Amino acid sequence: MKKLLLFLLCIGGLYPILQAQNWQHFMSPSPYQALISNDIRGITVAGPDDIWCSTWGGGASRFSGGSWQSYTTANMPLLVNDVSDVVIDNEGATWLATYGGGIVRIDATVTNYNINSNGAFLSNMTFSATKDHQGNLWFGTDGGGALKWDGTDFSTIYMNNSGLKSNIIRRILTDHAGNMWFATWGGGLSKFDGHNWVTYTNANTNGDLRSDFIYDLTEDASGNIWMATHVAGICKFSVGNQSFEYYSYINSILPPIDKEPTTVAIDSQGNLWAGSPQNGLFELSNGTWSVFTTANSGLPSNTVNRIAFDQNGIAWIATAAGLSKMDTQSWVVYNKETTRGPGPLSNHLIQHFIDHNGHHWMITDPANISKYDGSTWTHYNHSNTSTLPVSGFTCIAEDKEGNIWLGTRENGAIKFDGTAWSIYTTGNSQIGDNYVSSIACDAQGNLWFGSFQHGLSKFDGHEWSIIPSFSNGFNARLIQSLLADNQGNLWIGTIDEGLYKFNGTAFTSIVPDLEGVMSKSIMAMTMDLAGNLWLSSPNGLLKYNIEHKNWQQFTTANSPLINGNIRTLTIDKNNNVWMGTTGGVSVFDGSQWATFVYGTGGLTANDICSIQVDAQNNKWIATAGGGLCELFDGIIDFQPQRKWFVRQNASGSGSSWADASGDIAYAIDKANAGDSIFVAAGIFQPIQDSFFILKAGVKLFGGFKGTETDFSQRFLDNEFKTVIKGNGSAIIVNYNNGLTASTVLDGFTLTQGRGYNSFNLNRGGAMANFNVSPSITDCIFEDNEAGVGGALYNQASAIYIKHCQFLNNKVTLEYNGGALYEEGSSNSYINCVFKENQAGNVTGESGAGGLHV
Repeated sequence: MKKLLLFLLCIGGLYPILQAQNWQHFMSPSPYQALISNDIRGITVAGPDDIWCSTWGGGASRFSGGSWQSYTTANMPLLVNDVSDVVIDNEGATWLATYGGGIVRIDATVTNYNINSNGAFLSNMTFSATKDHQGNLWFGTDGGGALKWDGTDFSTIYMNNSGLKSNIIRRILTDHAGNMWFATWGGGLSKFDGHNWVTYTNANTNGDLRSDFIYDLTEDASGNIWMATHVAGICKFSVGNQSFEYYSYINSILPPIDKEPTTVAIDSQGNLWAGSPQNGLFELSNGTWSVFTTANSGLPSNTVNRIAFDQNGIAWIATAAGLSKMDTQSWVVYNKETTRGPGPLSNHLIQHFIDHNGHHWMITDPANISKYDGSTWTHYNHSNTSTLPVSGFTCIAEDKEGNIWLGTRENGAIKFDGTAWSIYTTGNSQIGDNYVSSIACDAQGNLWFGSFQHGLSKFDGHEWSIIPSFSNGFNARLIQSLLADNQGNLWIGTIDEGLYKFNGTAFTSIVPDLEGVMSKSIMAMTMDLAGNLWLSSPNGLLKYNIEHKNWQQFTTANSPLINGNIRTLTIDKNNNVWMGTTGGVSVFDGSQWATFVYGTGGLTANDICSIQVDAQNNKWIATAGGGLCELFDGIIDFQPQRKWFVRQNASGSGSSWADASGDIAYAIDKANAGDSIFVAAGIFQPIQDSFFILKAGVKLFGGFKGTETDFSQRFLDNEFKTVIKGNGSAIIVNYNNGLTASTVLDGFTLTQGRGYNSFNLNRGGAMANFNVSPSITDCIFEDNEAGVGGALYNQASAIYIKHCQFLNNKVTLEYNGGALYEEGSSNSYINCVFKENQAGNVTGESGAGGLHV
């Protein structure tokens, strides 16, 4: 038997988090400490106050001791997030029956069992899980019969080796006598007593079993089997006299066939409970039927997927809108919203805005609006405010009256006055477009709305007016950003058509008078205290002196700007320019630069969507993935870019070639984002069984003679090769450490790496990358070996690889990429050479022998 053994990762946190004294973080509580999905398909009562929920799309969630813990593909090695059922074995291990990923066992480690790892499996799609009286586990599959785990291995029970009449097993039940009952789809009801099989079908019962298609089954105290069937309704099978009795829409209040019950349960009083996919929850007690719906109870959804009862007789109901707990007619609902702690609904922020009261407004995901008043979080979305659209929020602004305005992609502009929401669309107002990309409020209190189709709209509080695209000198369609200055001008940043100024009467197109400005797209704008306009484009930063009409350009090539893709700009009270990029934060005081990146300070993610400055000059940095970060006001440590120097066998501080360090790891540790490390020709190694880890924003260059003072003096040739040899492991491993294109590895030969051993997979002989995006240029990967990705392994990464050679690397398993292996990545390879790389005994320069992509 083969099995894939993986380790469980648990993630938690407290909110907000104070870190490094100058930072405070406001993050969504760990999503794994709440329900991930409201679509609950199964319930398992593991013990007193210990409930497991099987969810569709959100893995498995455990509710124990009043707190939640969820297990998904994001925080553990599940293969899929669709979980059908959960069972606990006699050793306390938890087993998940998944639909599409086989079966997962969780204890101190995580083990996946499926078609690829175990020969007993005929299907990875499992419907149900149960435990028999001997402690064996049974799993019903979709098309692969039943699986039995005896504590050591799996065996398969299917049509060819049993009395089963179908290999689709929807539910398995262990009765009080130890018999196993199988609810099949198309093969009726089967019973196995450990030796003999008995199967009941429509054909062999002379039609007494009216349907061979059975959704669910349960046992009552008398040993009768109750079934939820397709077409025939609920069936009671009296085992003693072998008779069948039915309840359906014909003789009860149960719904018709298209809404028929699909799950059944018996409570401790002997009452029957049934759940419908559309019509709610039904109870049969002493011959009387009752129905519970969203209209007459606390049931959160009329889609009821499963029912279970705990030791105290409390009903737990799995619905499409969360978990319901019913105790003597009182209801408690648990869902994604109610099980989470304080903080934004998601760490993926789209926009952030501070209103005149100092309250914070956030767009997340972009389906949610969160408000934080300094102590309390309030959330608005379509689920709790039906006026709001389901999704598509784009921007936030405030008018002179203190109303909050939101832009949307399809639903125009939305106003919130603190109590009521009002929506302005092309259907009920004169707004020019339902796609509102940006909003600005001018000194007179007019609101301006930019669109992606139909120009500008103006609202003075009473009337609307439209300035369409391609009129009055305004020759642009796609408006990205708006800025109203104190002189009554409106500045308009467009996609592909540059910058426009509108003075209330006429438009002026303003084109940068600079060489090398490659983009005419203006992504963000701000104005400093001296009246200079600062603009961002996908290529960097522009400064426009309005009075003298001159321009300056700052790029990653001519400045320490951390990343050229600037998404947001703002000016603080000291007239510093703050730039939020997709690679971190840069700050510029007019002559000096400072940088904040994930992994080197208090920043929680590098993708920055907004930076706001409050009345106390604190900076609020909204990230796409790391929530909201507050940097308290203080002296910014402006540091120039530094160069660090490394030479073989040297022992200095690394400040110059004369005082060079001999340790690459030491130089990486000392360097800050924006710094460069020059490594002279020679041979270097990490310590035994270890590896180097690159740092965000740090550039590592090899191939120097050891006399150069500037990068431009380096000339790469075979005489001055900087070689890094493996020392029993991979040479470089980067794991989710915030690396972007500003992190550079250039001019090295990486050889004799033997792979990074993670989750029992030996990956990336020379280099393994997980969720990072560095730049790798002019490097040679030669004579490296691993189980997966002989030279390079990339998972969930987007790496720029140029002018690199992959020579004579190999993997020990066929088809795992002799040169490199990519998993869920989108990397760029430019002018690279692949030669004599091997996968097993297969040699090639492409495909499995070279690249596995």
